[in-house]
Amino acid sequence: MYIVKDDFLKKEEKQFIDDVILSDTFPWYYSKNQVRKDNHPYFYHTLIARVDGEDRNGQSSKIWSTHFNFFKNIVQRFCKEHRINFTQIFRGSINCTIPIGVARGKKHKDHDFYHYQIIIYLNDADGPTKIYNEKGKLEASIKPKRYRTLFFTSKLHSAGLPVKSKRRVIAILTFI
Repeated sequence: MYIVKDDFLKKEEKQFIDDVILSDTFPWYYSKNQVRKDNHPYFYHTLIARVDGEDRNGQSSKIWSTHFNFFKNIVQRFCKEHRINFTQIFRGSINCTIPIGVARGKKHKDHDFYHYQIIIYLNDADGPTKIYNEKGKLEASIKPKRYRTLFFTSKLHSAGLPVKSKRRVIAILTFI
């Protein structure tokens, strides 16, 4: 299952994204891999860190960013509007990819357990998110569109990497 919403964010949320997240002063960190050992570098800003061992029974993730609650509120509102049970966020990050001569990231799942995922596209860019069914067949291709919100269940997916755009910026949160 997946849901795409283009009109979900409030005016003040869009303004915050433009003025803070997409500003020249927003702090980014470099990683040489987007997915384990893929050699696709990117920049990230951790909102809430993944728990080591992904223990969802008792351990809580560590909030790393003062911007975590901003995105948590969006996820909670989305879940309420779509009658999706919300318990806990496991991982949250703002990711910035730039052209590296590769158009597609590795197929992967963010966790080994069943979870929900929300991607909020923060700018217009090329590089669609591809969602696959259990057999690895393409189910959907979602184009990045500024302020678009994509929700999907624990699915195999791959990130599109920008080829023509200068950067592709998304917020991504996983939860149950």
